Amino acid sequence: LAGAATAAAAVLLTAAAPLAISASTFGRPHALLLAWVWWGTWLGLRAVRLGRARDWVAAGAVLGSSALQATVPGPLAPNTIE
Repeated sequence: LAGAATAAAAVLLTAAAPLAISASTFGRPHALLLAWVWWGTWLGLRAVRLGRARDWVAAGAVLGSSALQATVPGPLAPNTIE
């Protein structure tokens, strides 16, 4: 979308981001989740560029399943405090 120089800058900024560095040093799946979201984003951008239905389905499946990878309490979480 923005060119090779912008892509290289995005890779370098992600590699140097404090959150990405700290997440990659844990023995937890945060680094895999970050990679999964990046893959989903790439698939989404590919779907926009090519306009194929199967790319939209793949991007939706990857990004939709990434919500299941992290346990984040929210308003629909069961109340365990009694």
